[in-house]
Amino acid sequence: MRGKNGASLEDVIKHLSKEHAQMLESDKTLSKTSEELRATLKNTIRGVSLVRFNALSGDSSGKQSFATALLSELGNGVVLSSLYTRDNARVYAKPVKNFASEHELTNEEKQAILNARKGL
Repeated sequence: MRGKNGASLEDVIKHLSKEHAQMLESDKTLSKTSEELRATLKNTIRGVSLVRFNALSGDSSGKQSFATALLSELGNGVVLSSLYTRDNARVYAKPVKNFASEHELTNEEKQAILNARKGL
């Protein structure tokens, strides 16, 4: 190896060693941040599904009623239902934990949860 002198080669090696150590520290920080983001994402709403239906059998109102599931990767969230009739509309919200609810679910709500789970 040739350089200006032995001292300049030693300076270059020290500088490269310092940069390498900084890069390793930066990599550790990025890895930690990445893991934190992954953990946070598990708790965010990522699975969404909408199921439309007629609330009353024989009703041809154009499927104005619906069940919507909003779920995290862990299966936590809510299922919202709206039942539309000619006279009124009612809205219900049921909490969901581990892809199930402590409240009785309709077939449409179950389907919305299943569809949202498939989308994760």
